[in-house]
Amino acid sequence: MFNNSEVVEKIHGLNNVSTLERWRRIAEKEAGILFPKKTLQNKRGFSYTRYQYTPDDIAKFQLVANEKSTLGLSKAIMKAFLGEQVAQSHRSTTSSASTSSILPSPPSFEERINVLEKKFCQYKEETNAVLTRIIKENLELKEMISEQMKRKSLFGR
Repeated sequence: MFNNSEVVEKIHGLNNVSTLERWRRIAEKEAGILFPKKTLQNKRGFSYTRYQYTPDDIAKFQLVANEKSTLGLSKAIMKAFLGEQVAQSHRSTTSSASTSSILPSPPSFEERINVLEKKFCQYKEETNAVLTRIIKENLELKEMISEQMKRKSLFGR
């Protein structure tokens, strides 16, 4: 799994993290793709979330970088993440949307499974991070209580 800055380094034609974040949001909104998140903690115990990308995601973003000048950003993202046929049906649907109310076909079974797997991985990582934080806080509380008990016994209170 790769973080934002690693992805930017690997993709030719992608210049900064904010552009990657914009592309990710478009992919989530228009293609229904979910990227797994990783929750991290700093030294003070504050948690923050970072998106994680697979080598397959990097290849798709590289395709977006290559195709965006000819297709436009939204269509390039649709093509990269949903495939050529879905992107074409989306193109024909959006071009004829003013004359008819044709809806794009729902995602395939495999795409829905992939989305659910990514959601599950994200949930699992977040749950593990919360569990780790709770265990750490529990140990700290135990230490505080034991210190207070020692102080009370030393001073006879």
